Amino acid sequence: MPVYRRRRHLLLTVAAGLLFAQVATASEPSNAPNITEPRNAAAGFAITLWMVNVDALGDHCSKLASPMSGQFLGALKAWQGRNAPYVNAALEYMAYIEDYIKATQGEAVRKQFRADRNAEFVASAQKAELVWFPDRKLNEVSCLRMARHAEDGSMDLDQNAEFFPILQAMKAETGRKGEP
Repeated sequence: MPVYRRRRHLLLTVAAGLLFAQVATASEPSNAPNITEPRNAAAGFAITLWMVNVDALGDHCSKLASPMSGQFLGALKAWQGRNAPYVNAALEYMAYIEDYIKATQGEAVRKQFRADRNAEFVASAQKAELVWFPDRKLNEVSCLRMARHAEDGSMDLDQNAEFFPILQAMKAETGRKGEP
């Protein structure tokens, strides 16, 4: 397997593994309508991958003092254009879980659930970014490598055979459009 495919596969595996373990054990009741471990994992995967792209390409790479910084932002926009409907469906699903928790367990539990998930998503995104930036240094070469994968679709959510069908179903259930 070529290096870039191993790296992309590793990123997807890291993100999926981290989030499946974390979101699937979240404090929401297992008897909640439409709340399942596979949906939790798919939503966590989509949100984490979105955060990785926004953080790395948008917040860091695009701000490098480099003539390539515009390309990094363009790669992020291309990725978001293809993946935003699925990220939005994942975000809407998480909001549904929060609404359910609030209705059944109260506002304090909902707030704690949100804080815990936010912390987990950030930690998972940071770990996944280590695949692209193993030395934690963002430079033009590593940013360009990531941007190429974001542009060519190899980092798209549809590349995950396990979660993409679930995300498609979640998207079909939502009315959200556009960027998250």
